[in-house]
Amino acid sequence: MEVTVRVMVGVALCLLAGCLGEGGARIRGRIESSGKPISRCHLNLYSPDLDRVLLTRNIGVRFNETFVIAPGEADYYVTITCDGIAGRYRSGRLKLGTIKKYRTGEDLGEIQLTEDGDR
Repeated sequence: MEVTVRVMVGVALCLLAGCLGEGGARIRGRIESSGKPISRCHLNLYSPDLDRVLLTRNIGVRFNETFVIAPGEADYYVTITCDGIAGRYRSGRLKLGTIKKYRTGEDLGEIQLTEDGDR
């Protein structure tokens, strides 16, 4: 019985510490539509180091998305586009991957899609 309890505590601590090789990120915000109807938008999570899309999600005007990412703090950025609307949003570098950052989440606030895609 005592061995089982120790194993269960060890597994729980490992999960909290991220030793199973996965991290997490939460990203939320609201897309300013200027009164235009928006049917569907797309959020892409990028790794600047790899310069490629890691994950893509379909989102609404208000979004709060959770991602599984590599463990440990690293730089990421997101782009957002919407069907039928010209322009896109590109965030600055986001430091994601820590437990503290996961708990608080990354709030992009109110964003606007622009022709040049800058924030």
